[in-house]
Amino acid sequence: MLLVLFAFRGETLFLGAFLMTTRFLLQLSLLSCVLGHTLHSTAATLEPLDFRPYAISADGSVVVGQISSSREAARWTREQGTVGLGFLQPGEGAKSWATNVSGDGSVIVGREYVPDTGTYFLWTPEAGMVSSPIAVKAVSADGSVLFGRSNRQAARWTAGEGIVVLGSLPGHETSWAHGVSPDGSVVVGWATEPFRWTAEQGMVSLGSSHGTAYDVSADGSVVVGESPGAFRWTAEQGMTKLGWLGPYDPPWQVGGSVATAVSGDGSVVVGYDWVFSGPDREKVAAWIWDEPHGMRAIEDLLTDDYGLDLTGWGLTAATDISADGRVIVGYGYAPDGVSQGWIAVIPEPSTPLLLLLAALPLAVRAWRRRVYAM
Repeated sequence: MLLVLFAFRGETLFLGAFLMTTRFLLQLSLLSCVLGHTLHSTAATLEPLDFRPYAISADGSVVVGQISSSREAARWTREQGTVGLGFLQPGEGAKSWATNVSGDGSVIVGREYVPDTGTYFLWTPEAGMVSSPIAVKAVSADGSVLFGRSNRQAARWTAGEGIVVLGSLPGHETSWAHGVSPDGSVVVGWATEPFRWTAEQGMVSLGSSHGTAYDVSADGSVVVGESPGAFRWTAEQGMTKLGWLGPYDPPWQVGGSVATAVSGDGSVVVGYDWVFSGPDREKVAAWIWDEPHGMRAIEDLLTDDYGLDLTGWGLTAATDISADGRVIVGYGYAPDGVSQGWIAVIPEPSTPLLLLLAALPLAVRAWRRRVYAM
């Protein structure tokens, strides 16, 4: 391009274009250095938790699960650390699990087991742990609506209406609600096959003969679960299988994958791979999925993209994700080989980085206009 300018427009124009090009390249080099610094100054983190986490609040600030040593339901915040929630019926052999939490973190639901008896609970800071009116699995964002099962069918409960049974799919007698949109309008779960429920349409199959839907996006349009193998469902695309990270050693070992949770906008899915270990499933790899990258091991994401040193760690299951897709909880094995809960934070690109990336195409276009105008 510079030779053409020299031949037809003269030496002066050539020199001007050369100087502008040199200045632009210097500016671009400086921009590249700033971008690199910004990228590396935004660090991901992986922190151990002293309990096994099962769910996280929408903003990622409250995590719930079970303390393994005391077999007690637990609530964690960065300010308070891990706090045991107690038992409905304390005594020898009692176990409690916190399995879900409202979007604002104020209401926790779960299950308790004492020898020969199982029951369900809800917990609030004001009332503590009390019995749940249904076999509860999920709760609305504000904690006012419970979802689960009553009389062998999916059900919801509010203080005003009491228990409302949602029914089951045609040809099936049983069902169970597992997940719900923040406003409680879309319910997903199991009725031998995965389902999606709304007040307008009732209970609708997602198109598979067996499996479970575990979670749903904020607007109810994206559903994830297992059927068999991890899936992501939308009305436009139907059920899309997400695959798995296997095969594992030995390569013929039978296994699969489960999608446990989805971000608020439906773009990020987390879950785990499993293989048979004797008669039981053994969780072997926590993963994250999005459309640009497909399925990746969370260990690989944190080490390859963010440079974390996870030597000795084994992240075997991801159980939940925050609404913005940036905070993930799960469990696995610490470098000492002990079972370990964890919380991972994936940073959002900083504002300066986004502004610089947005400005780069404008700078290139301005340079081209100035050179071609000579």
